[in-house]
Formats: sequence, C-alpha cells, structure tokens
Amino acid sequence: MANKKVEIIVHAVAGEEIYMCGSIPQLGNWDAAKAVALKKVNDGEYSITKMLPEGQMIQFKFLSAKDWNCVEKGMYGEELDNHILFLPVSEPQVYGVDKFGK
Repeated sequence: MANKKVEIIVHAVAGEEIYMCGSIPQLGNWDAAKAVALKKVNDGEYSITKMLPEGQMIQFKFLSAKDWNCVEKGMYGEELDNHILFLPVSEPQVYGVDKFGK
C-alpha cells in the first residue's frame, strides 16, 4: 500500500502545543504517549505534513497534551466522534477545535 503526503491544518484556541493521535502507527495507534506534535504556524493555527497510507480509513483526534484527558471537545464540552480521513486527497485538510478537556 502506497503512502501519500497530506497536510493537516488545525484552527484551535490552545496553548503552545497540539497533538494528533489515531488509528495507524504513524499517528500513535491510539497511544496518547505516541501522539505526533503539530507545528504552531500562527496564534490559533497549527499544521503537520505526514506520509499516510492510501486506501485505508484513518481515524484520529486532536489533543492539547499527550494525555486522553486533554482530548478535543465540542463547544459545550461534549465528547466528539473521531475524525475520519480516507486518502488520497489533493487539498490540505482543515479542522477546527472548539475546546480541549482538562
């Protein structure tokens, strides 16, 4: 299975760090300690470019620390479904996060 380069952009009010953790080894296999850091681009904007497997459903979440207590939440603090990505995609994938736990 081939890998494809994908850019992920996240708009969020957060501290200095945001992490991405998900269902594949490149994203930590749901182990928050292995989550990958996004780079802070501007205030409230973070990005990462990763080589991810094509032709496979990838599920993931964003965290404000390498801890599941710091997972993204909805506007009212509710739990959210996983994000789903299916490659290939040709455009950067843009996500918004309203808040994080903790």
